[in-house]
Order: sequence, then structure tokens, then C-alpha cells
Amino acid sequence: MPSLSRLAAGAVLSLAPGSALAANDSAFTDLDVKRCAVIHVATTDEAGNTLPKRDHYADEWRCPGHGGLNVFVAYGDSREGIAFGTGPKPAGDYMWHPKFGSWGPRVEWRGPARGGAVEPFAAVVRYRWSVDGRSGSDLAVFKLSRDGRACRIAWVPAANNPTANTTATRTANDRAPEFDCAKDEPFEVR
Repeated sequence: MPSLSRLAAGAVLSLAPGSALAANDSAFTDLDVKRCAVIHVATTDEAGNTLPKRDHYADEWRCPGHGGLNVFVAYGDSREGIAFGTGPKPAGDYMWHPKFGSWGPRVEWRGPARGGAVEPFAAVVRYRWSVDGRSGSDLAVFKLSRDGRACRIAWVPAANNPTANTTATRTANDRAPEFDCAKDEPFEVR
């Protein structure tokens, strides 16, 4: 019969990050700005010139997320930025991909399931890009705080990468809990 100390040690190890029994779960939400609330309309073009009213266009949206979080998308210079928050405005700055493109079509929320719902501490979002006649996509892994502040942990190149989704999910599980947005540098996972 195992000793009480061995049983206790096994219980602690089973709850360690990355262990099979301390598994996180996923929840998914759609990310389509056509179905999101417009929170800002551009009245000037990208050069700063005033646009006639008929040419005003939406350039910032609030989209429903998961676990009390919203997803915010901003458009500018043929690319989209992404942010998160719990209120009507983003909790932090928009995060931008260096290439022209857009976010979506889905957000994967990662976290422990409690009471039948995932409490997210990370999100994985695809960014579809196109530049100089080439196109592809990358998966961004974000660390989330309860107030909606977020930072990018990693990019996972997804073009011709059949394990990109699994790699991004594993990166969210393994790195988000301990990632320090103020000190740690985002990285690329190959």
C-alpha cells in the first residue's frame, strides 16, 4: 500500500501545469466583424483627409467572446489589430500583425473547465495574411488576464504546417500561465 506522503506527492504532480490530469479545455467563438458591434466609424482617410459622409466606414468593432471577455478588432492600413477587454472598449492596446490581413474566423479560448464552462487564461486566433502575391496564415497565442488585458505570447506559422493548431494549443497551455507580459518577449514556434 502506498504511503500517505506518496499519495500526496502524486496529487500535487497531477495538478502541475502540463500534466495530463491538469488538462485545460477549449471553448470556441466566431470572429466575424460583419456580425459585431461597430464602436468607431472613420471620418477621415488614412492620409487624414476628411471623407464625405457617404464614404465613412467602420474601423473598430466589439465582438462577443467567452468567459466575460470581448474581442476587439481595429482596421487600419489594410490590416487588422486585435485586443481584448471586459467592457465596451479594449482593456489594452491593439496588437498588430506586420503583414496585411485579417483575424478569424474563430477564437479558441483555453483554460480550465469549472462548473461546465471554460475560464480562459489564453486565446488562439488565426491571422490570414497576403503580401506581394503570397498568402498564408499564422496562429497568434495570447495570454489573457481577468480584466481583459492581453499580450501576445507567440506566433505559430500555419502555412504548410499540419501541426500548427496542436502546437498553438500546447503553447497556450504550457506558456500562458507563467508568461509575464511586462518582462517576457513573444516568440515564434516552429
